Amino acid sequence: QAEQLVAAALDAQWDDELALCYGELQGVDDTSMLERAENWLITHGDRAALLVTLGRLARHAGRLDQARRYLDKALAHGAAPATAAAELAELLIDQGDRDGAIRAFREALRRP
Repeated sequence: QAEQLVAAALDAQWDDELALCYGELQGVDDTSMLERAENWLITHGDRAALLVTLGRLARHAGRLDQARRYLDKALAHGAAPATAAAELAELLIDQGDRDGAIRAFREALRRP
């Protein structure tokens, strides 16, 4: 139910902080949440917060390569480095890249 409320609020008026929260929700269908968020790209473009959210959702949906692309793009578009790097580190752990995850966690700790 929270997912539907947050999505409706974002559809009515975009807010980057709320978009980040959307990516942290546990939905009943991660793929549907990802598809909904991808539709927001059409109207809101490559906003850093949206790209982080897409990375989170793609990771939760098991689309690890897609999640990596979104998180890399989020960092390139000025996402809060600590947030995006921490998400990237979690993804790298999922992919079995321990050394890469350590580097990403270190980067997350260095940046605000």
